[in-house]
Amino acid sequence: MEKPFAFREIVMPHPNPRNEYVTYGRRLQPEMNFESDGLERLYLHHRKGLIETAIEECAEYLDADDWMDEDVFPCVKEMTGEWYLASVDVRREGGEVMARIYLHFLGRCSEGSMSGEKDDYLGIEALFVYDSDRGEFGFDGLNTDAI
Repeated sequence: MEKPFAFREIVMPHPNPRNEYVTYGRRLQPEMNFESDGLERLYLHHRKGLIETAIEECAEYLDADDWMDEDVFPCVKEMTGEWYLASVDVRREGGEVMARIYLHFLGRCSEGSMSGEKDDYLGIEALFVYDSDRGEFGFDGLNTDAI
């Protein structure tokens, strides 16, 4: 089946100095939470690979034919393919370094007063665990929600 869209990143223009929750309407840069400066440096060193892997996993998740049905959520037909980085959280949990990369995907409102307008539609959190022996993050799963 042909994909209804290609992914395209949106880079939000407004700084987020108070590190607030991000929405498409507010156009704030990502909320960034690091347990320490060292974990922030670790994230920055691996940022490109983390984002690339997150997008690959999201694409695989959304590639299922089931998501083309208009009676299910998410309905890929309502999505624009546009996404932005909403938040990053890197901390130690149970002796492991965990990274959470939260992406917001846009969709077109199909009903009501906002019909046809773009807005937040689907949130996907990509989870990673750092393997210190290999010096890299390994993908650990996805969580999704309607936003």
